[in-house]
Amino acid sequence: HGDRNIAPTDWAALAAALTIIPVWAVTNNPLLAVVMASAIEWLGYYPTMRKSWLRPHEETSITYSLDLTKWLMSLWALTAYSAVTLIYPLALLAANAVLVTIILGRRAKLA
Repeated sequence: HGDRNIAPTDWAALAAALTIIPVWAVTNNPLLAVVMASAIEWLGYYPTMRKSWLRPHEETSITYSLDLTKWLMSLWALTAYSAVTLIYPLALLAANAVLVTIILGRRAKLA
């Protein structure tokens, strides 16, 4: 049904991501592009992390655990390893690991 509790920090994360997107779109530097894309993803995860901290029982840890597994498997599937090919999957792997840790840790603490 959606959550109408949008915090100022959620708006700040959105504004930061929207600010980065045009720069990312026109960059000719692949490393800079992947760093910016990873930053945009982390900014997008922030509201979910905040909500998971406040109400961990409203998020499903299995979804983010599967996503974490997906990004781990994507690292094994790479045929060439470089900063450009590793940064994005590592950033998403880390984001999902943090999210799962928040959800499960907060559930345990609040139980």
